[in-house]
Amino acid sequence: MRGDFFMKVPYRTCLLLLAALHACGVLAAGSMETPEGELQPFQPIATAAELDAAVAAAQKAGRRVMLDFYADWCGPCHQMERETFADPGVRKALEDYALLRVDISEIDDADETLLERFAVAGLPVMVFYDAQGLELEECQLVGFADAEAFGAHLVKCQG
Repeated sequence: MRGDFFMKVPYRTCLLLLAALHACGVLAAGSMETPEGELQPFQPIATAAELDAAVAAAQKAGRRVMLDFYADWCGPCHQMERETFADPGVRKALEDYALLRVDISEIDDADETLLERFAVAGLPVMVFYDAQGLELEECQLVGFADAEAFGAHLVKCQG
């Protein structure tokens, strides 16, 4: 079962610990500046129903989906923004994707439902769907990936 180990520790506890480490300066968020040539904006997702509707809309349009789990206090999330998503090759590769984002900076019950649904135990996490709206579980990406590794991951997941 995916994420079986992490099912024993409440998600909120793990993520609050990460937030506390960030607040103490152990995890640095880095710059919040948006790079030039910005990637298409991420559509915010707050609930499982919003996610399901967005995936259905992408499916109807024949688009793949990337769902990004993000938090303001997550240093590697900001690193993905600055380095990976700012890369021209990555931006080009993601042009045909519907980009969705769950911001768990302040975790609520709806966030926890989504975290449990995808067995998210740390950030960043990117979940991918094909153009038929099917989650590609084997393509879930956990942690920071530089532009080269991220691009290779996209190619692998596109089959």
